[in-house]
Amino acid sequence: MNFEKEMNEYSAVILAEKGNDIPVFSETKSPHSKFAHFIFTDGEKLEGKVYELYAYQVGTVVAHLSDQIPVEKIYTKQLSEPGKEVLDKLGISYEYEELIPLAKSSKNREVDCPLEKSLLGLSHGEALQSLRERFGDTAEGNSCKV
Repeated sequence: MNFEKEMNEYSAVILAEKGNDIPVFSETKSPHSKFAHFIFTDGEKLEGKVYELYAYQVGTVVAHLSDQIPVEKIYTKQLSEPGKEVLDKLGISYEYEELIPLAKSSKNREVDCPLEKSLLGLSHGEALQSLRERFGDTAEGNSCKV
């Protein structure tokens, strides 16, 4: 794993081309919503290469979004149970240290992530549509408030 040190930051999400130490996306503030916005506005620029994703925690948001880009493997400290279920269904390879019931808010570790909770029970297509409406390039206001 190339970004072990960076993954120790509680809310880190890092996307890098496989074998490259320069991230194409790296965020620690509202990372999951900003990652969604990145995928929906700049994801087409990632085609033709293979990527690895590194994160302190991965839940349903990152799991669903990972299907939209050529991610070969996800490395995470904490993986939510629903996120694991999505990754398994999508056939995306991953490694994790701890399985947790739900991803926690990037702003408060004591609170379940409201974005993760909003996707529970949705099909993959429904979850992507919900994320696209909220964070895509045509989303009203395009703010990442989660």
